[in-house]
Amino acid sequence: MTKLKSGVMVVLAMLVASCSISVSDFMGMTKFVMSRPLVLPKLASGPAWSEEEIECLTLTIYGEARNQPFHGQVAVGAVVVSRSLSPNWPKNLCDVVREKGQFAGYWAALEGGVKEKGAWDSAKRAADFATSGYPYLSEQYRKVFFFTRRKEVSPFHNKMELVGYIMDHAFYSENKK
Repeated sequence: MTKLKSGVMVVLAMLVASCSISVSDFMGMTKFVMSRPLVLPKLASGPAWSEEEIECLTLTIYGEARNQPFHGQVAVGAVVVSRSLSPNWPKNLCDVVREKGQFAGYWAALEGGVKEKGAWDSAKRAADFATSGYPYLSEQYRKVFFFTRRKEVSPFHNKMELVGYIMDHAFYSENKK
């Protein structure tokens, strides 16, 4: 058995501890085969994000997905992180969520403030998971670039590949296969 570096072990331990998804959380899923949001480590490291960027991501998750199970919150976070790692989007997480016409939940949470401490704590955990654990997330999480509520699907979304659903959110990759 190969020994992993201590830093990787700490991150992996944090990811496993953060991954407290119960079976009942999956009742709202239709297509996703995402029993866990992480896979075996690839011993890669992701970029370091600033505290301000983590705060922007947390506000976005809180505003967009506080009513979702933890894995749905991580998936929303993964959309933002995936975009920041793509050459087609800004590199800074705050710049990604502040793009015109994107992530209305960010602005609603910023304006309305945090009113549900439990939901904020969950959004913070999901933001930490989506950023610190991004290299370890399964491919399904790493390939999502868009999401919408199922009832808001538009012709724009029909041009993309539907990756799956988590509760009332539909997740899409950039291009249709």
